[in-house]
Amino acid sequence: MRRSELTPPGDLDFNPMKIACILADVIKREPDVELVFCGRQADNGSNGQTGQLLAEMLSWPCFTMVIDIKKVEDEYQVSRMVDEGIEHLYLKAPFVITVTQSDNKLLRMAGLKAVLEAKKKPIEHLEAAGLSDFASLYNLEELSINKPDKHCVFIEDKPAESKADQLKELLKNRGRNE
Repeated sequence: MRRSELTPPGDLDFNPMKIACILADVIKREPDVELVFCGRQADNGSNGQTGQLLAEMLSWPCFTMVIDIKKVEDEYQVSRMVDEGIEHLYLKAPFVITVTQSDNKLLRMAGLKAVLEAKKKPIEHLEAAGLSDFASLYNLEELSINKPDKHCVFIEDKPAESKADQLKELLKNRGRNE
């Protein structure tokens, strides 16, 4: 495995599209990339889009909420959280995953031996200059949080059949009076 460091052009905070474009351009130049690990979402923007955008640009599948991955012969066994519990998949490369931690598997800190070994490996410095102009097409102009309007309607205390009719009428007219 090779370690690479990419020097990004300018400020990339709150810009998952530019980050994904830069990563996609670098990955397309490397023929031996099998999989890409991305975080589920960053603390500074919480947008959680980079992994999915990157997968789309590479035309690779993306698997989200991954909590465990192991190489088994020529496949990867991937465990990910879904609404029904934990799903186990056997996947062939290439693909992108977004990782998260589960209640029973917390992020591990590298041991001293691993840190010392990693320091000995050379780091290839990559320049982002000359990468896709696609990334320059997008600029963050505004960041806001949409708060949904909440509407509550109380159905009067009447016989059950009448309540059902009143609910049916409310649902039928929903959106017409807004």
